[in-house]
Amino acid sequence: MRFVHLTDRSLISISGEDTFSFLQGIVTNDIEVLRAGEPCYSAILSPQGKIICDFTLILDQNRILLDCHLICEKELVRRLSRYKLRSDVAITPINHMSVCCILQLDPDCKIDVENTPLFSDPRHPALGQRLIHPKPAELSVKKTLIDLGGTEIAPEVYYDLCLSLGIVDFGKDVTPETQYPLELGLDFINGVSFSKGCYVGQEVTTRMKTRSLVKKIPAIIDTTNQQAFQIGEAVMVRERNVGKIISVSENCAIALVNISEFKSHSDGFSIDRGGLKIRAAPPFWLN
Repeated sequence: MRFVHLTDRSLISISGEDTFSFLQGIVTNDIEVLRAGEPCYSAILSPQGKIICDFTLILDQNRILLDCHLICEKELVRRLSRYKLRSDVAITPINHMSVCCILQLDPDCKIDVENTPLFSDPRHPALGQRLIHPKPAELSVKKTLIDLGGTEIAPEVYYDLCLSLGIVDFGKDVTPETQYPLELGLDFINGVSFSKGCYVGQEVTTRMKTRSLVKKIPAIIDTTNQQAFQIGEAVMVRERNVGKIISVSENCAIALVNISEFKSHSDGFSIDRGGLKIRAAPPFWLN
């Protein structure tokens, strides 16, 4: 077992009589699937259909928690408050809770930490489970996990894992309202429902799906032993600009490239950089 405390995550509480109907009309996924211990990955879009922020929704007794990137917290609260109108909902940032990610947890392993929701990351099984606990309990949680045979890893290792799957770190790297959810595969990582009712940005998202208008998808680049890639850097293939870098971690980068590159080379292709040929692989959902 490996674990990491994600200090760049934030939690927002949504509570009140209208919580479900309020969120259902705003977010990209169908929150009717929410159950205790069964979260829902989703996002909020601009009216033009571009991602403002992604998050995981967790049912926690009589409220819903939004697990989002810390950088997105204020904008997300502002957007949600704009849509609140007369709905009976309270939108409250939670500053006393911490998010811990546990990778490779043995199914028979029981983690006994009082009042701590534990849930599987709905985006991909390799991303393990998340444990939400009070910040003052962080040392005792670490001790519990270490006593169970766990090893603490750096956040950079966790984000390498995310990018190696083609899953982008929105808050750190991707500017809000620049990318469409289907370009980044949110429909393949359980973030978009095409059967629920209307939500902000739905018309554009549905049109891109039904008319096959997605022109770009992520390419995964192993940057181990390479000079650091930069956000916005052009991706070149035989002197052609086929896309740009949109997210980077310690040993991995994500480029958003023309989908035609993978149609021609389904198992990946090589990009040109500084006289070197560097492999660009498809995200897991194209395999």
